[in-house]
Parts: sequence; structure tokens; C-alpha cells
Amino acid sequence: LVGKVEDASIGQMYGLYEGDELLAIDGVAPRDAAAAMAAIKGSKRDVAVLRIQRAGQGTLHVALPLSAEAAKARRPGVPRRFPRGPL
Repeated sequence: LVGKVEDASIGQMYGLYEGDELLAIDGVAPRDAAAAMAAIKGSKRDVAVLRIQRAGQGTLHVALPLSAEAAKARRPGVPRRFPRGPL
């Protein structure tokens, strides 16, 4: 589960909420919270696609930018396609 989401953090800006259940990162299910953080920090991509389960809303996908360039290109509210690859 996603714990605290810091105010003005990338996670908050791109749609993560406390209580979201992280199902997969770039198509791979993390074993635990430490594995999830390692997968995100160790990604060689500019954007990590997170598949989450949110109470009352079902399964959602969040494109989380991992670099300043990706964050600038993927501002919230600007429609973009998810990167190709497994979800």
C-alpha cells in the first residue's frame, strides 16, 4: 500500500493517493515496499508506469516521471500516451 504521499511531491502531482495498492511497476509485481522503491529508483526509463488498485475506482495506471525532462514533458493535465511496454 502507498503510505504517506508528501505534499507537492511527484507522486502527489501525478495522482498517487495514500491507501493505493501498488500492483505492478512497468508490468512487474513488487514483492514488498523495498522492492517497489528499488524498481522505481533503478529504472532505466524516463517514466515508470504504475498499475494501482484504488478503493472504489478499480485498477488505474499512473505514468510517474523519473527525470526532470520527463516531468516537464508530462505535466499533469497534458494528455500523453503511456510508454509502450508491458502494463
